[in-house]
Amino acid sequence: NCFANHWGCHQIPERSFFIRGYQFPVCARCAGIITGYLFALSSLCFIIDIPVWLYVILLVPMGLDGSIQYLTQYRSTNIKRFFTGFIAGFAFIRIIVSLLSFIFSIL
Repeated sequence: NCFANHWGCHQIPERSFFIRGYQFPVCARCAGIITGYLFALSSLCFIIDIPVWLYVILLVPMGLDGSIQYLTQYRSTNIKRFFTGFIAGFAFIRIIVSLLSFIFSIL
């Protein structure tokens, strides 16, 4: 699938969700990240006053899950991949929005 390849997704079947025999165009982790992005964008209309450092901490589970799997014999599950990706995607967008908000407040 060229959509996912352009986004950098490996699309490994064992690490992807399937619906009625059709593989998602992105792996479970990328599906979680994209869902987290969308959830974060939709939550922007709500005032959530959380410090940026807390969002940075929310990036850690995905980093650990991916790194440990890469460096050891540990194999994560697609559910873990999705949820760690979701949390990281949400946090990433909120960090970007916080940084842009700060930049525009000092201009």
